[in-house]
Amino acid sequence: MISAWLLVLISITYISILFVIAWAGDKHPGLYRRRLARTHIYALSLAVYFTSWTFYGAVGRATQEGLGFLPIYLGPLLVFVFGAPLLRRIIYISKRNNSTSIADFVASRYGKSQLLAAMIATFALIGSVPYIALQLKAIAMGFNVLSETGTGYEELSTAAWNDSAWYITLALAVFTVLFGTRHLESTEHHRGMIQAVAFESLIKLVAFVAVGLFVGFGLYGGFGDLFDRAKEADLIGTLTTDGIEAPAFITQTLIAMLAIICLPRQFHVMVVENTDHRDFEIARWAMPIYLIVASAFVLPIAAAGLLSPEASAGNPDILILQLPIMAGEEWLAILAFLGGGSAAAAMVIVCSVAIATMVSNEIIMPALLKFFRPRMNRRTDLSYLLLSIRRVAIFVVLLTAYGFYRMAGEDYSLTAFGLLSFAAAAQFGPALVGGIIWRRGNYMGAVWGLGLGFMMWCYTLLLPALATTGWVTDTLIEHGIWGLNWTRPTALFGSELDQTSHGIIWSLGINTIVYIVLSMLTRQRVREKIQIASFFHDPQPKAETAQHQSWQGEILTSDLQALTDRFMGEERSETIFRNYERRNAIRLYPHRPASAHLMKYIERQLASVIGASTAV
Repeated sequence: MISAWLLVLISITYISILFVIAWAGDKHPGLYRRRLARTHIYALSLAVYFTSWTFYGAVGRATQEGLGFLPIYLGPLLVFVFGAPLLRRIIYISKRNNSTSIADFVASRYGKSQLLAAMIATFALIGSVPYIALQLKAIAMGFNVLSETGTGYEELSTAAWNDSAWYITLALAVFTVLFGTRHLESTEHHRGMIQAVAFESLIKLVAFVAVGLFVGFGLYGGFGDLFDRAKEADLIGTLTTDGIEAPAFITQTLIAMLAIICLPRQFHVMVVENTDHRDFEIARWAMPIYLIVASAFVLPIAAAGLLSPEASAGNPDILILQLPIMAGEEWLAILAFLGGGSAAAAMVIVCSVAIATMVSNEIIMPALLKFFRPRMNRRTDLSYLLLSIRRVAIFVVLLTAYGFYRMAGEDYSLTAFGLLSFAAAAQFGPALVGGIIWRRGNYMGAVWGLGLGFMMWCYTLLLPALATTGWVTDTLIEHGIWGLNWTRPTALFGSELDQTSHGIIWSLGINTIVYIVLSMLTRQRVREKIQIASFFHDPQPKAETAQHQSWQGEILTSDLQALTDRFMGEERSETIFRNYERRNAIRLYPHRPASAHLMKYIERQLASVIGASTAV
């Protein structure tokens, strides 16, 4: 075993390096002026998808299901190769609307609905907390496996201050607040944070490949020799197709395809943090290459684990750490620990920023402006309040995830709750994808589809998962509501499928059907038609022109400046108005009526701070 103090020193050094990279990225953004460097940083940041679940869990899953681990890699690969036009459109439309998050983007499509934005923010928070908790568990697990406390790596310490995950949570919260909330505008690029995430993407890929090559050429005489040994041990079936179930493979590939677009952190790095839409052309191919390289070593590591009785006897999720330790290669075990930590930390950092932005813009600020309007009106500058809300939200999200990790303890696996969070994010798919490709998709379909789909997710996936941890009684799972067998959450109407496929089919199926049927049966509102015109590049609708004309003469330029001062601060507000004058070669006079063009411009600037639905 490795000294716990040595691991602490290595961890502190690594975190310090991340701080330096992030600080340098914010203070000296020279790299972003070079398109080649900026493009590769952006492409690497997309690998935030590669979390501890993929780093540790894929190998563990491969030992049990063989190629059953592939859907999580296959889904995004298919989207990037065949769905690039859709991704380009999402990025382009998002930039036109100054979208701050997936909640803001979807709400903008359906008439800038505050209700829909708040629903997505709430559901994203609920779905992300278990996933963040997974990352905390993975880092703590890696630390405990490598340290001298490795004998009880799955046992939680009685006190938080003896728990490595507690200190990890605090360190990640501080890092995220420092580099994820430096700017008020959510669409302002967090260059330092993204550079740190890109660096972590390199580390986790190097670590995973290093362990894979070590297994092939360090433990065995090449991958051919490893294959022959696995064949002699009759493991080829176990490592390939014996454990694959077609419904599970198909449904998990589907939710992975939706997750690469709909996960809050993926939408943030791919869309919000995109500086130039042309950068996506490199990322479109870099991401599949990253996934292929990473997945290529999963089966060899799993095979080596199964061939080692000592390694296969324990938790398969830690094989990537155990194999180097048993071979006496401590340096490689430390590299693997840093790789797993990087995979987890990058996800936690970006997800926390994305969730905090949504909670702030779509839930807290609208509530404050609605229920405390007189008090808010007395404040001349709300910019500091906005930043404070986001910073507090980051700490609350991470501490809630830590609480979930403490309560669930060792009773849940990386794969189980990883799939649970993917299925939650996939519920945004019908409204998001439908809104991009189908003009008739409307607000009623989106709200009711999302609401009923998420209720089904809670009933068919979340409840059974909580029952396995002992938080919920098994009575409902085994006997259904009021003892009605056909209402069992794991077998609705007698459908016999694996638990994950069953929940995905029911939740996503009802979501999609309700979205389509209600969109066909109900009419779109005027505001929706205006937004659809924006999303589908139509000429400006007459309704919108008439609306702006009715405003002209009533709203003065000074009114707009006062509003911008409140939300963005006087200095930033002054810069925005001067930029408008310079770009349009005009002079603005405070006591003259504001033009429709100026109002639309200011609305877009405010949308970058408080979200489109609140800025209206």
